[in-house]
Amino acid sequence: MDECCLAFDMEITSKVESTYHTACFLNREPSDVTFDITYHNGYQNAPQSRQVEMRKKQQAEWLEIRRQMTDDPEQCMDLLLDWRGMKYTDLGDAIDRDPKTISRTVKGTTNPSVETAVLICFGMNLPPVISEKLLDVLNCKLKPMNPDHQWISEALHVKYPESLWAVREYLEQYGVNI
Repeated sequence: MDECCLAFDMEITSKVESTYHTACFLNREPSDVTFDITYHNGYQNAPQSRQVEMRKKQQAEWLEIRRQMTDDPEQCMDLLLDWRGMKYTDLGDAIDRDPKTISRTVKGTTNPSVETAVLICFGMNLPPVISEKLLDVLNCKLKPMNPDHQWISEALHVKYPESLWAVREYLEQYGVNI
């Protein structure tokens, strides 16, 4: 068998003696030690040069998608859904909205609320540069003097890669519900 090494963030969640040595091992025996382990897909543990290269590639991809976005909501949504490998039904499930409602919003049949528009952004984990364009295209601009909109804007910038429940939990701390 080939050897493999994965890097994890490890937190001991049970009481252990005062001294503990961090070691990598496979333990098949019963134990009083309980671990909470998170794997970060290797990005955070990659060498700095690799991290820089990965971020440059990611930024280039985002800018290319942004360049392809027009002022047509249908074109933008088709592009973004295709980019994320999603359908309206997938997005609807992700944000707990009827896919037909999303479709009507995109076709201009109904005007979306800011909350629905940002849910679409969070449901597709859109980076800020793309979220800002989509909000503009959907005519749902965040108002800089509205405190709720400021918290939403912050979440769009710092929480976009996280799950919708994590975003909602973050915003609820500040009294914002989406």
